[in-house]
Amino acid sequence: MLDANLSLEEFAEIPSVRRFYSGVFLKNVDMETFDAIGKFSEIPAFLSAFQHLNGLTLTLPVANANPESNYSALKKDLLNDTKRMNHLHSLFSEDTEFYQRWAGKGC
Repeated sequence: MLDANLSLEEFAEIPSVRRFYSGVFLKNVDMETFDAIGKFSEIPAFLSAFQHLNGLTLTLPVANANPESNYSALKKDLLNDTKRMNHLHSLFSEDTEFYQRWAGKGC
């Protein structure tokens, strides 16, 4: 994205990006074979239950720290831009539907 100087929208319009989960990463995967498919927002509760069932103590590392010094402001601006957000939601609609269909399975 950065090397090609693409905007966020141009990057999102690439077919393999638009459907990264449903059409690339999990393409032809039988989702019924997973015991659990969780939602990121529910990781703490899922992890607690998993630890209890297995007698384990686990700690998730903190990851995805964005090195862009102005990241928070850029993110806020994007989230407040209704037109851009609607366009991005439209572009990612297939993966969003895929996620909504499977997230929460077994949790």
